[in-house]
Amino acid sequence: MTTLNELYSWMKRHENGQLEFKEAKNNFDITKLVRYCCAFANEGSGRIILGITDQLPRKIVGSQAFLNLEQIKSYLIGRLSLRIEVKELLLKHIRTNKTEGARLSDLCQVLPALSERQVQTLLLELKIEELIHVRGKTKGALWFPGKEILEAILG
Repeated sequence: MTTLNELYSWMKRHENGQLEFKEAKNNFDITKLVRYCCAFANEGSGRIILGITDQLPRKIVGSQAFLNLEQIKSYLIGRLSLRIEVKELLLKHIRTNKTEGARLSDLCQVLPALSERQVQTLLLELKIEELIHVRGKTKGALWFPGKEILEAILG
């Protein structure tokens, strides 16, 4: 979580490839937000701060652009296909439960910002990559590490 001191420090800086300010009092184009997030991903990280004027000296004006932050986070994750880190989280949970398996409902709790369908899509990608396998069908299925991963874990 960002502190007020960090925010005030950023407000004194010039914008760059990893820091952007947007006034966005009442709205902000979701397509622009996606583009900024994509650019930040290409840079390795970044912050877009809404509700603060673009020009120095910056002023806090507040923003009503995105009232449901969880919904926006979920949308961005789905839209940007930030799959590598998300897949790693799923794999880590599946490896942790290597003997009893991991249920879809448990894996959805690991990634609460994603819908069940998005988690299922990631699981299918991991299965195609042979990093995991499944026993059973539908929501009662259990997910396990792939054979090579399991051999590496068990030695």
